[in-house]
Amino acid sequence: MAGLLRGGLLPLILIAVGRRTMRETERFEAVRADPASARLDHTSLWEPWRRPYRATVLAVGLLTFFRHAAVAAAAFWWAYHAHQEAGMSVALSGLYLAVAGVLGAVGFVVAGRLMDRIGRRPAFVAYMLGTLALGTLLVQVSSPALMLPVLCAAISFGLGSVAMTSAFSAEPYPTYARSRAAAWCRNAFEVPGGIVGPLAVGLLGDHVSGPVGNIGDATSLAILALIASEILMGLLRRR
Repeated sequence: MAGLLRGGLLPLILIAVGRRTMRETERFEAVRADPASARLDHTSLWEPWRRPYRATVLAVGLLTFFRHAAVAAAAFWWAYHAHQEAGMSVALSGLYLAVAGVLGAVGFVVAGRLMDRIGRRPAFVAYMLGTLALGTLLVQVSSPALMLPVLCAAISFGLGSVAMTSAFSAEPYPTYARSRAAAWCRNAFEVPGGIVGPLAVGLLGDHVSGPVGNIGDATSLAILALIASEILMGLLRRR
């Protein structure tokens, strides 16, 4: 019980109590007190699903779902593949993850600059192709010497794609609807994708009962979901 309190319940209790003493900003209070605020756009949660935006939020949401399903599957199962199927030690795989996590973060920074230089869609296509190729290679190689550079590059492309789908989830909509659209893409599509991807790999790749019988091969199949992201990007390009 003590562990549960420290790990999850205690922060929630502190937030529930502490929020009662939080004050709004002076700007918010001034706008709320102004009679003109009644004429502002107080958009509803369902605003992104109105006819002008419905197709876009659905396409961007599905794009986010497939991207996150593939990336989450590879991230979740790589350690198991490295230990059980590639024969790496826990210590070595942990070291590789630490190094790749730092170096891979460069991909997030580069992605932001690349989007502004060549455009959101071309950058996303390039990053998805890189993630597809490197993610597949990552769960097929077994050489420790080759595993580290591939892991660094795969994480770099995977993290960079997050920056791009974050832009897509907000930018196509008017300012007053952007936060709602981003929330829908995140909670209704991205989060379920992060559940479905790893679950599918576990069911397919189980060494005893899975139809594929190998986690690396099952993860490679899950990564093919990135092709669906490319198709959806093509649909968005026509809009």
